Amino acid sequence: LGPFDYMGDFILPDGTSLKPTDPALFADEDGRVYLYYFSALQTDDKYVFISQTLGVELKADDPRVFKTEPIVLCALNTENEWERFGEHHENTRFGWLEGQWMYKHGGRYYLICSSPGTSFSTYCMCAYYSDEGPLGHFILQKNNPITQHRCGIVRGAGHGCIVDGPESTIWAFYTCTLCYTHCFERRIGMDLIGVNEDGELFCPGITETPQYGPGVISEPLKGNDAGLLPLTFRRRAHIRASSFVDGRNPLYAFDDSLLTWWQPAEGDTERWIDVNLEAPYVIAASRLIWRDVGLDYAHAALPGPYQYIIKGQKPESDEWVTLLDMSHNVEDHNIDYRRFSPGNYMKIRLQITGAPKGITPGVISFTVFGTRSGVSKTTV
Repeated sequence: LGPFDYMGDFILPDGTSLKPTDPALFADEDGRVYLYYFSALQTDDKYVFISQTLGVELKADDPRVFKTEPIVLCALNTENEWERFGEHHENTRFGWLEGQWMYKHGGRYYLICSSPGTSFSTYCMCAYYSDEGPLGHFILQKNNPITQHRCGIVRGAGHGCIVDGPESTIWAFYTCTLCYTHCFERRIGMDLIGVNEDGELFCPGITETPQYGPGVISEPLKGNDAGLLPLTFRRRAHIRASSFVDGRNPLYAFDDSLLTWWQPAEGDTERWIDVNLEAPYVIAASRLIWRDVGLDYAHAALPGPYQYIIKGQKPESDEWVTLLDMSHNVEDHNIDYRRFSPGNYMKIRLQITGAPKGITPGVISFTVFGTRSGVSKTTV
């Protein structure tokens, strides 16, 4: 975990330096080290590039130095729909093939690539495999893409990695596209990976609900969901707030989108938002996704912890009961998931009591999780 010293650029066989795009190192079981990276070739058409994956073995005693010239392991093929650029894969002549990663399992080498572009909901990870070696002949999986999710809070699931976890599990870490502050703005997600009967990688599904962590469930591929459902989305007629800025109304905290948010008005000392679930639910967890309005590193408006209280109101009652008190919170969680003792409530309220210096709080998503009939699993 560091501290790390910069070793310098990679060095080609002719002695020239190289700064590869999306470099990924892989150390095989025999101690040999390899580099995988992304390259793009300009074609005669200025709007079309040929993106490809290059691989090379490095010198073990100096992993900056290429032992040989790199070779092409795979290249863009727009016959594969998921490689076509665009939110609807509409560019049939172009797409990025990037975010390379090597994963080895059961003697088989899996070359992971991402496409078609960082900012799209179609962003995904796909896999090629080789039984010959880390630079061997790679075959495109029939089961592709491995990870992709085009709607909801988690959109896009590309440019990540696949790694071994406890109890012989396999996990994918990927980036979820957000693209508001910057076109490459993202968050990080994770989900289970399995190997099917053909020896191909697959993902049971990109998840947006509470899941068990690695090592908690003995056979998570048979079911890793905690059984808690989101309860607050799109209840437009039953949402209230202490105030809001024009264009940042309270619906945006419940609209299942990362691009919108509720923002209380300047001078609002209460800063609350609540929702009527229209029936009593057993509520056991919450998730807040914050928008740091006014974030400015150059002028010391920096990310930091938010303070807040979540309250519930039982049916036929006007009393607000505290479910979660984070009014003294000192932990910085842009995505803040919390569990609390399950209880039966029909109305839920969030009250913001503090924010980082120089930051105006915005709530991208205020979600509580539970069930109509009760909570059977709570270890999430």
